[in-house]
Amino acid sequence: MSLQSYTVQALIGGLVLTAVCTVVTQGRRWKQLRAANPLDLPLPPGPKALPIIGNLLEIPQDKPWLYYDGLLKKYGDVVYLNIFGLSMVILGSAQAVSDLMEKRSSNYSDRFHPTMLNDVMKFDWMFVLMPYGERWRRHRKTFKKYFGKRAADQYRIVHDEQSRALLRRLKDSPEQFFSHIRQATGATIMKITYGFSVKDGNDKWIDLAELRHVPAWVPGAGFQKVGAYYRQLATAMLVEPFEMVKETLRTGLAGPSASAFMLEKISTDPASDLSIEEQETIARNCTAIAYAAGADTTTSALQTFFLAMVLYPEVQRKAQATLDTVVGPTRLPTFDDREALPYIEAIVKETLRWQLVAPLAAAHLATDNDQYRGYHIPKGTLVIGVSLMSILHNPDEFPEPETFKPERFLKDGHIDPDVRDPATAAFGFGRRICPGTAMASNTLYSAISCVLHTFSISYALDENGLPVLIKPDMSTGIVSNPAPFSCTIKPRSAAAELLVANE
Repeated sequence: MSLQSYTVQALIGGLVLTAVCTVVTQGRRWKQLRAANPLDLPLPPGPKALPIIGNLLEIPQDKPWLYYDGLLKKYGDVVYLNIFGLSMVILGSAQAVSDLMEKRSSNYSDRFHPTMLNDVMKFDWMFVLMPYGERWRRHRKTFKKYFGKRAADQYRIVHDEQSRALLRRLKDSPEQFFSHIRQATGATIMKITYGFSVKDGNDKWIDLAELRHVPAWVPGAGFQKVGAYYRQLATAMLVEPFEMVKETLRTGLAGPSASAFMLEKISTDPASDLSIEEQETIARNCTAIAYAAGADTTTSALQTFFLAMVLYPEVQRKAQATLDTVVGPTRLPTFDDREALPYIEAIVKETLRWQLVAPLAAAHLATDNDQYRGYHIPKGTLVIGVSLMSILHNPDEFPEPETFKPERFLKDGHIDPDVRDPATAAFGFGRRICPGTAMASNTLYSAISCVLHTFSISYALDENGLPVLIKPDMSTGIVSNPAPFSCTIKPRSAAAELLVANE
């Protein structure tokens, strides 16, 4: 047999073997798919996918939620995408989100396992990334106990203190209001979590928390090197402040804080089914996630509030008139005034709705195969609720959605309970909803009421005395911040200036 004939026969034999293997493999695959989808239901509608990579090339890096919103307008409020074989379902209505993430939360409360974050950078202590299960439940229960709605009120004095510190900084250097907001929110969460007072300007604890902004992966940047760097920072953020609190407790110098309360509870709770070491691990993880992520959304929301006050001066004037009537010129607003200030409460809600700080809620993972509206949702599907464009900017629920209009939340001078609270979407869904919403709401109320009571916010002026026009422009990211802008911040009056100085 010639070499040529042998080669041809070998090639034919290889093709036959490949074909047989393919048939067998596809047969097994077909049986698996059939078992998972016995009714042979179609997948939800969506754009056509390319072989292997699926819809990867269609999803933009910048503001992907705008792309998703376009898909939802075209295909409906349940859209299917595929990325390298990974199924994704985009939900674009409050009804779809409620049906799956709330009414079927037992199947839609898991998380995708991000290898870079969990295995390489060692962020697996963040319970927001933990798989759904007993470990996650223990962490969430602990976090809710010390940072949830019932716990939030005991920290009101911290919010008051930091709001007054923010006013002093705005008076001294108003042009640095972006950094002042970051300082105020970071100092608030540090005081609540660990009892530490941070310094004006740069502070190592606030700077360390910035590691939560992991940069986009750049090919060739050195996977292991990048991972090792962030692993070191993550460990420092997780361990150092918690160990300092343990030391202050040992020396009797600890002030009140969530971490101190947790450690004191552990030392006096021998009945727990967990060891002291296991309880301390949960406490350390929960305080670290509060520290790392607690200031993010409130920083973005407060920056958005300043933007809105520049663009909507009539809202500012109305709020200030309300504050003048309820609070008066001789003191600053407190939490005791909150019920009497529904318009301020409406501004807090509209701030969260108008430019959502987290336009893409963290993806949930389908634990098992499911059927919805005649469609098949495969096990392992990433399910994403697109909150901003499709839910909180739904014109049927929020007329003129692009307009900052606090009045939409009011009826007969009170908060209208029939209008959707933006917090129901802005902080996630179902069993994975953020348990720290009350804490964030308290920070926003305190800062917004105090700033409006003492300062006027308006357009910055150019060298010719003309307004420097600005517009809403949010950054891309898990947390979305307004693009930097300038504005004029001045005390409303000599009395307001004196009030800030005295406080």
